[in-house]
Amino acid sequence: MALVVLVAILAAALALTALARTASPRFHPGGAGIAAQHKGEADANNSAQVVGQRGEGNRGPQGLAEEQAVNRALPLDTVPLAQTQGAQAGFAAGEQHTQDKNKSRPQWSLLGPSIAKQPGVLSFTGADEVESGRVTSLAIGPTCNESKCQLWSGAAGGGVWRTDNALAGTPTWSSKSKGLPTNAIGSLLLTRGGVLYAGTGEPNASGDSEAGLGLYKSTNGGDSWTLVPGSYDIARERAISSIAVDPTNPNQIYISTARAIRGVSSVTGGSITPPDAPPMGVFASSDGGNTFTQIWAPDPAIALRGVNKLELDPQNPQTVYAAAFGMGLWRSGDNNSAFQQVFVPGSAINVNRTEFALTVKDGHTRGYVGDGAVGTPASPASSFWRNDNLDDGPPFTWKRLSDTLNGTPGYASHNYCTGQC
Repeated sequence: MALVVLVAILAAALALTALARTASPRFHPGGAGIAAQHKGEADANNSAQVVGQRGEGNRGPQGLAEEQAVNRALPLDTVPLAQTQGAQAGFAAGEQHTQDKNKSRPQWSLLGPSIAKQPGVLSFTGADEVESGRVTSLAIGPTCNESKCQLWSGAAGGGVWRTDNALAGTPTWSSKSKGLPTNAIGSLLLTRGGVLYAGTGEPNASGDSEAGLGLYKSTNGGDSWTLVPGSYDIARERAISSIAVDPTNPNQIYISTARAIRGVSSVTGGSITPPDAPPMGVFASSDGGNTFTQIWAPDPAIALRGVNKLELDPQNPQTVYAAAFGMGLWRSGDNNSAFQQVFVPGSAINVNRTEFALTVKDGHTRGYVGDGAVGTPASPASSFWRNDNLDDGPPFTWKRLSDTLNGTPGYASHNYCTGQC
């Protein structure tokens, strides 16, 4: 499936590039999208930020095409949002033109392979393994049995997929990305009322975590999508790392945003955060997503990568918990009042990630935390923690469950994410 996703991404990228550059005027809708595209191209041509080529690329049969793909932002550092929207508008117009002319739409079939195997020389175990690309999120239906079990998967660069038989020996998957403006997915949420939300943009803060274009929702399992209108201004050019909806009030929606990029060079380290991206943080809406208000802004000097997770207290959905890179775990008072820190991270550096999960045990809110960074004296290795009564603090007392001694139960969670936290 990973290869199918990769082929789809490459095909879409080449199609968008070709249409943006060569489509005849009769294919253009003549609207704001194309005007914005032309403006983006003009801005790029007038920019003096970058001069010359950054690399010659491969010189094989596909060398020129590959070089054009990786350098498509030149002479700018990022691909302007207007150009992305213009390319999408041109692609949609071309597709509509084909339909208007009653021409048969092209049919594609997989040539193979259909299973993505990683050779043993590249794996941790030394044996061949079946691998996928980065899966950023999962959402599962409320009831599952062997005959029917719906599961949605969000991929870092492959869009949204759904299977209706997740418990089958070989589940069958179908793409549910039509109507989404990007294949970069950061989060998924299925509410009690059956509404499926997809937060766009990959929130892992890596050199190729693509920026998103807001929050989208579906009332038919992903067959069609609509933009949650208030999310665009606060989440465009960012990644939506988490989504939460108050189970007692479906109009109360929360999202958290993290850093992402638009455009990456042919060598690692060349990614640039879009210069006009909005502030990162935790945002709340009380009107179903028509408007959002920022309720927590992490320290921008520390949390350069933004907020990586949010969750509502399982006993009190008016209390919000959120974690930011380098800042540990925080929570709000009731009704989004001031946030306070409840877990101090191992280091206050922007690669220290704090992940967490909440549950109820013996009438109290229990919290689990995984926290860590690279694994050096200045950047402690990842470790696992538990607090049995988060609702009673402060003070907040955490029990360390990890152990550095091999052979102990806690060793399994020591340094669990090495340098990839």
